[in-house]
Amino acid sequence: MKYQSSLTVDYSDVQGGQPEVYVGSDSTLNWGAGMMDTDPLFMGGDPYDYHLTGTSPCIDAGTDDDVTFPTLPIDDIDGELRPMDTGYDMGSDEAPLTVSCIHHGDVNLDGQVTAGDAQMAFNIALGLITPTFEEECAADCNADGTVTAGDAQQIFGVVFGGSCTDPL
Repeated sequence: MKYQSSLTVDYSDVQGGQPEVYVGSDSTLNWGAGMMDTDPLFMGGDPYDYHLTGTSPCIDAGTDDDVTFPTLPIDDIDGELRPMDTGYDMGSDEAPLTVSCIHHGDVNLDGQVTAGDAQMAFNIALGLITPTFEEECAADCNADGTVTAGDAQQIFGVVFGGSCTDPL
């Protein structure tokens, strides 16, 4: 006995798009609103970090339509409330505010920016430590989605009165 099935997918980032989804002969795929096929720009890391970087196209690309989708989750996989910015993010993670990271430069999140934060950013840039999402956000001074030695240099500049967005 064959069973018919139907699946509707909305507001998702699917690698390869609709052509890459296998649909059996007795099944239907409804490719809904808000679909995309792009690199979600995950953090990566050990072993699989699916948190979104600050430049992910999935940020604010979800929906807040609680009429059509009455079971929208109120929090993400980390227990953080949704939405954090102007809209819901796609996927299981709700990225922190994207316009300005709350703790830029304060990599160890102790409330102050010191040379130790710059050292920690260098260690992240060199791959010597695997940061939490919040540490990586704080270390990414230029908010380009990656932590480099340049970010660490800017944090060191903060110690002497600059800011993460000021050029050295």
